[in-house]
Amino acid sequence: MGKSFYWDEIDVRRRIIISKKRGILDPKVINYFDSLIRQTFVPFSSSSDKIFLDKPDVVQDCWIRLLETWMGFNEKKYDKTLPYFSEIVKRQIYMSNIILADGDKRGYIPKIISIDQIFSNMNDD
Repeated sequence: MGKSFYWDEIDVRRRIIISKKRGILDPKVINYFDSLIRQTFVPFSSSSDKIFLDKPDVVQDCWIRLLETWMGFNEKKYDKTLPYFSEIVKRQIYMSNIILADGDKRGYIPKIISIDQIFSNMNDD
């Protein structure tokens, strides 16, 4: 059995607010996000639909979406952080699977350009 998932609402909220002021995400929040992504996959994995949970692209898409949106958390509007961020992850899993399923029907899976490829191309100039 894996590690238990525990989201400390008070700690996450405090760290998000401090991170927003600093402009950099707290490493502890990154750990919370990692656990959130992993635990959000559990209900999806029991789905009878064809779902691409084994694809690293889906996890990557969740990370990208969280890293793009964490500063948008409005502590005055939202009382809780867990529902806010878990909804972002669930929607991203759904959207990623639609994209991957569409690509699978056409016989290809969309590829994502890595940051390493971008930097190596920039250095060639």
